[in-house]
Amino acid sequence: MFLIIFLWIVVLCLLFVFFFPQFYFCELVISFLPYICAISLILFILSFVFRKKKYFARVFPLFILLFGLVFFLYSRKYWAFYTWEWFWWYSWNKEWLDILYSNILYKSKNYDELNKWIEENESDMVLMVEFTDDFNQNLWDVLNEKYPYSSRVEYSDKYYGNVVFSKYPIKNLTEEMERWKWRYSYFSVNYNGVVYYIYLVHTAAPVSLKHFRMRNNQIQELIWDFAGKTYWENDRILVIWDFNLSPWSYYYADLESGLIWMKNLTKKFSRLFTRSFHWLWIISSHIDQIFINDNAEIWTITQVKTPWSDHKWFIIRNFR
Repeated sequence: MFLIIFLWIVVLCLLFVFFFPQFYFCELVISFLPYICAISLILFILSFVFRKKKYFARVFPLFILLFGLVFFLYSRKYWAFYTWEWFWWYSWNKEWLDILYSNILYKSKNYDELNKWIEENESDMVLMVEFTDDFNQNLWDVLNEKYPYSSRVEYSDKYYGNVVFSKYPIKNLTEEMERWKWRYSYFSVNYNGVVYYIYLVHTAAPVSLKHFRMRNNQIQELIWDFAGKTYWENDRILVIWDFNLSPWSYYYADLESGLIWMKNLTKKFSRLFTRSFHWLWIISSHIDQIFINDNAEIWTITQVKTPWSDHKWFIIRNFR
């Protein structure tokens, strides 16, 4: 009887999450949608295993139907995002911009290891979020030798923010805001006669209802700002972030429709897990996104683990 009650609770919760994804609890659950697909499939199979058990035989057909429905709904949502188009793996031939991006985790102190990774993954620009004062003191001078152009934007009362290091002159376009108010990095670089506009964004993590609402407001603020910008046909635009927003979120659709003429390149993967829990690494989610405008192209995007961080690097080759 306990098993039946437990299964009923699981089924009803998953169906509620799917049909009412706008609520805070549902947002957290659906962020791990691939796991829901796996769990519902496992429970579907286990229903056959326990079909002759006492009390379960009579409800067996119903649970088969319900878990089959849950798996169909969630797996359909999963496959609707990823396109499996992959990237063209050209032999590495430096022509256009190479960009290295990471959420480096403000708690870590691995300055030397981080610098080593930056050197190994040669790029024209290095973008980092959660860049603290400690990182600033230990890495700024070292990185400035190779990347003489830099800009840092603080957006938190915890003294961390976004930073860009570049081999080429950059123009900081970040709008002036009060120090305590959230803001993202927005800058441009002229390379080979083409102007590149880059948004480096880090929104609040929905670890509480307050931060959930804060993140949604920050997303809306970005959409409004983006709508107010004017670009020329030959301009290239990149929006990259730890958005703390999975592609299956109720709020992701608003973001995608708000970024007019932009496409999410992480759709080209068959699966993507960009953040994992330190203490339970097997639990991961896809919360980092890469958007470029329709006129732009990227040869390859490689994902590699960031040293001591709960996020992974994105290495972008030949952004043109």
